[in-house]
Amino acid sequence: MQFDFTLAANQSQHIDVVGTFLKYKAGTGTIRVRLNGGGYIDLLPGQGVNNVNFTSVDVQDRTGAQNVGTILAGIYDFRDDRITGTVDVVDGGKARSNSGAACIGYVNQVAVAATYPHVQLLNPTGSGKNIYVEQISIYCGETMNGGASIQRCDYVYADLVVKGSRKRVSGGAVSVAELRRESNATQQGHGIAPYFAAIDKSLRLFKFSEPLQLEPGIGLDVANGTVGEGIGVTFEYFEESA
Repeated sequence: MQFDFTLAANQSQHIDVVGTFLKYKAGTGTIRVRLNGGGYIDLLPGQGVNNVNFTSVDVQDRTGAQNVGTILAGIYDFRDDRITGTVDVVDGGKARSNSGAACIGYVNQVAVAATYPHVQLLNPTGSGKNIYVEQISIYCGETMNGGASIQRCDYVYADLVVKGSRKRVSGGAVSVAELRRESNATQQGHGIAPYFAAIDKSLRLFKFSEPLQLEPGIGLDVANGTVGEGIGVTFEYFEESA
């Protein structure tokens, strides 16, 4: 049952009710509830007690000011499964674009006779950021018979082409990550076992289940495994403080 009360500062009100459950549903502030069986408890709005036996209660203001409110009391167990307020589901990708953390960059290496083309996404030493690579798009317009390798590398390619761009297209500072390229007489392997995409004249997407993390001083190398060919790669990634 519901009982309303209006109390002056420190005033008490007697309520005759038989029950085992009591809840302070709403009110101006703290109240003290005395049960006829002895003892008392101070309650804030939303608090209550159960598994106690009483045939009457006294409600006293503890705010020192007028207190208007409601209690629930009786032989039952009141439940409230509602979720109050709002529940927001945050789109992480959208949030990173809004904040400027999400980035994209393209780099290519043209065919050079008797060499293998390499491109690199480099997180330079001292950047203060970790780079998380989510997807790589690899394109080769030639035979690509040797496939493409994706490998960790801890050295810097000679030719800095550009820095990555923010996915927030309204502008802002460029990414800390550098897009570099180089042609080498040998295929260089550094770190993780390579993934291969043996496809002719085609675009191949690598979307990782979890992003690859590049700490400062570490780069990601993508190479065409066929000598004398070119390669173009788009990196999609985001930055976070290291």
